[in-house]
Amino acid sequence: MAKRLSVIAAAAVLALTLAACGSSGSDSGSINTAGGITETTDTAASELVIKASNFQFDQEEYVVKQGEPVTIVLENVQGVHGVNIAGQIKLVEGKPKTVSFDKPGEYQIACSIPCGVGHVKMVSKLIVQ
Repeated sequence: MAKRLSVIAAAAVLALTLAACGSSGSDSGSINTAGGITETTDTAASELVIKASNFQFDQEEYVVKQGEPVTIVLENVQGVHGVNIAGQIKLVEGKPKTVSFDKPGEYQIACSIPCGVGHVKMVSKLIVQ
């Protein structure tokens, strides 16, 4: 019984710690992430739709403007796919993210869900101008 209580107590402490770490401490509606990408809740964002089918995205390159908020949406046309952009933005269908890019450059887009023999070649590029 004591072991069970200590496990429950440890889980409670961990949950409280994680909840505190998740707070941005700001009312701005944005979360700064590494690499010059800011996650935001801006409702005036433009929309970028990435369509995924087996072993390819619908475009080799996607272009967005530096500093402007954009809502990135994943649409699975064929198969089940996820998106990982530069190891920082992770998307699955039905869960868009609104971000802005603080630095110009190129970011790799890769499928994050193993989808078969062509999975490793399922990459594209996001260009921030």
